[in-house]
Amino acid sequence: GTDVDWTGLIHQANVHLVPGQLADGLEKAGLFGGMPEDLREYLSLLRAANAERNRDIRAEIAAFVPVLNDAGIEPILLKGTARLYEDGPIAETRMMVDVDALVPPGTEDAAWRAMTEVAGYRAVGEDDYSRAHQMIALGKPGAVATVEIHRAPGPQRTILSVEEAFRDARAVERDGARFAVMSGTHRVLHEIFHGQIQDFHYWFARPRLRTLVDLHDIANGCAGQVDWDVPAARFRENGYGRVYDDTLALMSQWLGTEVPHVAPDGRVRRYVARCLDNQGRGGGLKKSHRWVGWVGVNMLPKRLVYRHRLEQAGPLRRAAVMAGAQMAFVGKMATWPVRHLMRQRRRQTT
Repeated sequence: GTDVDWTGLIHQANVHLVPGQLADGLEKAGLFGGMPEDLREYLSLLRAANAERNRDIRAEIAAFVPVLNDAGIEPILLKGTARLYEDGPIAETRMMVDVDALVPPGTEDAAWRAMTEVAGYRAVGEDDYSRAHQMIALGKPGAVATVEIHRAPGPQRTILSVEEAFRDARAVERDGARFAVMSGTHRVLHEIFHGQIQDFHYWFARPRLRTLVDLHDIANGCAGQVDWDVPAARFRENGYGRVYDDTLALMSQWLGTEVPHVAPDGRVRRYVARCLDNQGRGGGLKKSHRWVGWVGVNMLPKRLVYRHRLEQAGPLRRAAVMAGAQMAFVGKMATWPVRHLMRQRRRQTT
């Protein structure tokens, strides 16, 4: 109708990387024809361009995964990468940033050699990822997406381990490539941790709608295959019980997802209200103070615990490492302008 802020709606869809899902949802609800013609054309063109890009990404996967297979490696395709092989329109509408491939323990060096020496990829960037859960991103001329080889599902070690992920993964063979997809239960674990905790969205009370839509689709598409008691227990054991409860409440109220009952106590209601209020406000922080919130999130004790593999460490070691990590982070932020200038000069001389 005329009272709908179509431009604002599409802006939010773009911010949250779900314009294709928005177009399909409006068409399914019979509302697509009620949009202004130029906006309908815009959404249609965007959806078509994303569908073409996703087809190119699948072709890229079909080219490099067999190289890994020849090296004896059958990776797990993570997050949106796995969604490219699902039935229905999601394979065309799901927006992708990069390709994430988890390799079995002890095979990351062999995977790196296969990608760089056989498949023709090269490292993108200069950061040191020797201790990270993923290796440096890889790219090659003509490829539409970079590839990240993961050593583990994430920086945490106790919510979901790489051994568990491979133990329960489902084997898939498509386009001459052999890979696997995590079980429904493990996908819920990974999506909530990655989207809400690792990427900060929970702390700013501004969840990425793409994450919630992925979780909604997993809950519906893997009906009967998700043991909701497992993620509930894992997040509570690691101090993230509120994250789990609030995320499920968001899925239930915003998307109508049928998930195990979460008691709508005052804290859950306040979090959901904050998330709704923060839409379109740049994360719920004043622009001039956004960096303060970003620094605060990076220095959260719970974040430092999983970043430095301290989930099962004793209190003395944990305190010492976290204190050192906080000082190192402050030093890194203080010297950022100098390091940025040096990087620019190196680029100009090469």
